[in-house]
Amino acid sequence: MTSILICPKCKSTDITVQAIADTHTKNHSFFWWIYFLLIGWVVEVLMWLFATLPMLLIRIFHHRGVETTVQKVAVCQQCGHQWKVRGN
Repeated sequence: MTSILICPKCKSTDITVQAIADTHTKNHSFFWWIYFLLIGWVVEVLMWLFATLPMLLIRIFHHRGVETTVQKVAVCQQCGHQWKVRGN
């Protein structure tokens, strides 16, 4: 069953739907910050002093987690009003 989108602002039916992806890195947890403040910074400094090559390889090839969320946004072609589309 097809539903027709109608602009809530100007009541036009000339609507396009776009998928917008938002990508960002994951934040560290509270416990990670406690660990880093108490012990982690010392370990980090020692690793850089005594194991520079492995640390460089870790920094180059270890990627932090990335989260991507996709939203559907409807845009009225008459007035430019935008709103999020819910559902399928």
